[in-house]
Amino acid sequence: MREWVKENYGHEAVEEIDRYMAGRGSNVILVYADDYTFEVLGGVVTSRSLDIDSMIDMIGIDMDEFAAWKGWDGWDYDSLIMIKTDQWNSNRIVEEMVEYLNTLRLHRPFSELDDFNDKAELYAAIEIKAKYPWLRYREFKEIVQRSIEEYRRCVGGDYVGRDN
Repeated sequence: MREWVKENYGHEAVEEIDRYMAGRGSNVILVYADDYTFEVLGGVVTSRSLDIDSMIDMIGIDMDEFAAWKGWDGWDYDSLIMIKTDQWNSNRIVEEMVEYLNTLRLHRPFSELDDFNDKAELYAAIEIKAKYPWLRYREFKEIVQRSIEEYRRCVGGDYVGRDN
């Protein structure tokens, strides 16, 4: 989805969504995108399918008022786009979790590394769920698995401190 937005609306649109997503837990966002503008209107967390009208109602935006506030002559319903953001930040979350695990590992005495490495998946899962409670189970599980794989790669394939 990120590449599609970049290809169709440019790097600025990706940055606009990144700014909106920072600290938010929306898994669907509504944007207004035409030849002249790209505006994130809002987002929601939902597990059901939505259409544009439902999304407008859930966000609570009056498009006529919004267009007037922006100084537009009007707005086009066909320029409203819903973007699913489930995968939007997954790479960033994986990088963050690997950094978190490495930081935790570096602050452990060498004698405790085997125990820490055995529990690394649990540490990552707890941290991810605490920081990103809006992730659905499938995405959550995938991010935890990718984080652990990347963590293992970062520490040289096998965990540091593990007796072989």
